[in-house]
Amino acid sequence: MDHPVGALAAVISIVAATPKDWPHAIPRGMAAALIAIGFGVASVDAPPGFTPGVDADRPSLIADLGHAGEPMTIRRDFHAMAAIDMGGDRIITDPWWASRPHYEAGEANGLSVSDMRAATLILSTQNHYDHSDFANLPMVARSTPVIVPAGTGQSSALAALGFKRVIALEPWRSVEIGGFSVTAVPSRDAKTADFDYELAYIIRRGGRTALFVGHRIDAAAVAEIARRFAPPDVAFLPVNDLRVRPQLMKQLSLSPDDAAAVATTIKARIVVPIHYAYRGSWIQRALLLSHTGTPDQLSARLAETSPQALTAILAPGQPLVVR
Repeated sequence: MDHPVGALAAVISIVAATPKDWPHAIPRGMAAALIAIGFGVASVDAPPGFTPGVDADRPSLIADLGHAGEPMTIRRDFHAMAAIDMGGDRIITDPWWASRPHYEAGEANGLSVSDMRAATLILSTQNHYDHSDFANLPMVARSTPVIVPAGTGQSSALAALGFKRVIALEPWRSVEIGGFSVTAVPSRDAKTADFDYELAYIIRRGGRTALFVGHRIDAAAVAEIARRFAPPDVAFLPVNDLRVRPQLMKQLSLSPDDAAAVATTIKARIVVPIHYAYRGSWIQRALLLSHTGTPDQLSARLAETSPQALTAILAPGQPLVVR
């Protein structure tokens, strides 16, 4: 991502914030803008628990968890898309590349076409356009493996797009690809309609563990993660508390309090908030959707429930290097 685009992304992050969040969003957005236009890493304070650095010529955050071996580098893009790099391999999560009218991400892309082209594995948690936008990924080789939930319509849709290796995972099944071990976690107690069904994923490699949640995850699944796996080095958790107004405020994604409860139960060492910049049109906000949760609310809640956890609020494309 070049400097002008990085600065624009920072400005967009401020504009997309609601007025009550401006006291937090404006300083963070201005800091990201200063980084992007080259004022230097040392001029911007790193959050508590992190140190500033440079990764691939871009200002980054560094978290030293005391691991030996290869580091894990994370870059959040807009919504729930992220890149996870280890040992020359790259996972892309919940791809959403192209906005639609009244359905916009609220941030500029932090990942480039070449970043996407280098993917060695793609994960999708659910059959929602903004988590499974494969039709707009012509840059991704059709030989790239893709993991989706078993039982959704994604497998046939991806086959129609020419993807040759689509793996439909059942809950608690695992697969090893490109040095990564990926385990499917049932986000809810039982399969429901295709639109409502989703998985979370536990990602492991070289003694490191990450949890990725696209929308929601039930308390029973969280408790089972805590029982089966070591505390994750990184947990990617949605925070916007997305709800559907015509369905009696049906909840579609975690709230900041929900996300903090997940992180506390699994004893996550670093939490990366995702799924929070999307705002939609004023018609959607008034009549269809509510989404009020913010990363800063999660950070404040974690300070109360899990003070040892680090919260990494990343600008799109900003690297987080976990050592």
